[in-house]
Amino acid sequence: MKNTEENMILSHFRHSQQSQSTFAELSGDFNPVHLDPVSARRTMFGQVVTHGIHNVLCSLEIFLKKQPFSIDRLAVTFRNPIFLKEDVVIIPDNVTDISAILKLQCGGIDTTEIRMKGKPQKVKSSFCSLPVINFARQPEKKTFDELKNAKGSIKLTGNSKAIKSAFPQTVQALGIDGVARLLSLTQLVGMRCPGLYSLFSSFDVTFSDQRSNAPTQYRVTHSDRRISLISISVEGGGITGTINAFVRPPPISQPNITTIKSHITGTPFKEMRALVVGGSRGLGEISAKIIAAGGGETTITYLTGEDDANHVAKDISKNGGRCKVLQMDVLEPASAIQSLMQRGWRPSHLLYFATPRISGRPDENNLDKFHGIYSGGLINVIKALQKQSDKALTLFYPSSVYVVETPADMNNYAKAKIKGETTAKNLAKDQPNLKVIIERLEPLATDQSTSLLNVDLEAPLKTMVRLLTKRLC
Repeated sequence: MKNTEENMILSHFRHSQQSQSTFAELSGDFNPVHLDPVSARRTMFGQVVTHGIHNVLCSLEIFLKKQPFSIDRLAVTFRNPIFLKEDVVIIPDNVTDISAILKLQCGGIDTTEIRMKGKPQKVKSSFCSLPVINFARQPEKKTFDELKNAKGSIKLTGNSKAIKSAFPQTVQALGIDGVARLLSLTQLVGMRCPGLYSLFSSFDVTFSDQRSNAPTQYRVTHSDRRISLISISVEGGGITGTINAFVRPPPISQPNITTIKSHITGTPFKEMRALVVGGSRGLGEISAKIIAAGGGETTITYLTGEDDANHVAKDISKNGGRCKVLQMDVLEPASAIQSLMQRGWRPSHLLYFATPRISGRPDENNLDKFHGIYSGGLINVIKALQKQSDKALTLFYPSSVYVVETPADMNNYAKAKIKGETTAKNLAKDQPNLKVIIERLEPLATDQSTSLLNVDLEAPLKTMVRLLTKRLC
């Protein structure tokens, strides 16, 4: 295969929620970041991330069908996550009869690099059968200190029929046991080490001709807390190599209302009825708790995080506060707001924390989505509220200091926030009973701001207590 212009792009594929679930059953990697959209929204990615090994195997299937050879060594680097329904383009490079490089891209963004070496095609024989076991469904949850000396083993297991059906070309190139051991790498990282809070970074493994059914032994050989990285050696039954994986940060937990009360003097919000849009987590959550702790009454909205919203409401209620929960899409909020008003609940204040995932992914085409939430959604909510009641309403609109000094990878976010500020001001001009308060916030510690780097961001409690008390009272 030559690298000519007409075959620079080999092919492409994409994943669905169903294909993710099928791969989880095949590999034993049930990490919720790959399977549960509600859980994944609380991660640094904000959405479901496809299994890295799944992307590797799908790419190998397509490539090996055109250029078959036996694989002896496989080195893979995962540069950026691949999300559901994204078109994954495979670009081959430096292809010979016994080696190749495959580069995977999504929307022009490099996501994965696959390097392989081997020998001319010879069907790998399966000298042993694969016992089928019931995989553990819950990933282990370890601290970074616990991971530094972690070690163990993974048995050679798998559903032979399903593996051959899903990846026939790769089975010929690696053997059924070779593919099973490759699948065990995602199980190792996603379920055991690091486990729940994992992010696969890279692996480099060699497959020998001397195979056995011995377990794959693993051991953490290096750890770097500065970048939350661990290195793992793997060996056994014909596979030898290393894995690098990040320990990603867990979801940010905001303080409970008992803690918040200790930061508030008296009941400054006792006359307030606040509708907190996006109040199930992050700045919306902490703001709802602050208002409730200061004597106010709140209704918090959520789009998909019902359990998170109920958890916030329960914390407020059990401590003597008042909080309702309302599912609402800011793109179509009329029916939800109507149902709230029909129950006799009219807000005096609207705190608008609705936001999509604030991604720093290079060149991601997210400007329309930002505009839709920060401007379009705001207009929809205000109009729906004003249609039901002509009483005075105060809008608290959180913006960002990034509209003044914008990081290179946050241009779309900053543009949308600037437009959102303008939208809020125009709404105030058009509606005399609407008061608008705009606050440009510094980055604070929330799910949206988590990073692999150990960067200390200020917890939002003191900042939001000061701002809400000063601006709303």
